[in-house]
Amino acid sequence: MRGNRTLFTGLSFSLGEGEIVGLCGDSGSGKTSLGDALLGLLPYQGNIAFHTLLHRYQTLKLYQDPPSSFADHTTLKSLIDDVIKLHKVSKKRADLLSSQLGLNQRLFERSASEVSGGELQRIALLRALLLKPKLLIADEPTSRLDPITSKAITHLLVDQCREENCTVLFISHDRTQLEKVCDRVIDLQSLTTSKAVI
Repeated sequence: MRGNRTLFTGLSFSLGEGEIVGLCGDSGSGKTSLGDALLGLLPYQGNIAFHTLLHRYQTLKLYQDPPSSFADHTTLKSLIDDVIKLHKVSKKRADLLSSQLGLNQRLFERSASEVSGGELQRIALLRALLLKPKLLIADEPTSRLDPITSKAITHLLVDQCREENCTVLFISHDRTQLEKVCDRVIDLQSLTTSKAVI
């Protein structure tokens, strides 16, 4: 539910370790609400059960509007360095991930408003992967990017999460895109009953 409105019923599915699962549906169908419920950010009706103990920093969200999740009064290097220090991430791992994501080190000297949307989404993905998440909710992370950049970011996201054995719930309006990169796709438009088990 969102407010007093029931968004969907009849959802029952499991997420396997390292699995990439697509979630599609029309606007307002409950895609983002489901992701938020999985992360404990939204109250829900039903049953969500995790069979592995996950720490809070191991369940993360990748947003469709990356500028809103970055402070703009400091450099990206400072923001990433804070994550590295706080979570005791090795510099070698950070450099390797940066290289795999195609991030030029000069980008980190800029603020969030001084890089492109595609570059900032790659940095958002870097920040998430540094924490070695077990569950990543990717909430339409490429919807504000041009088609070429969107395709590149989608493949980077999927490839890196597979390498890290991170489970992903990939939310998108574009079922065709999801079917190309996900192990399976859940369509919220097809639900009719009332139980959710994850």
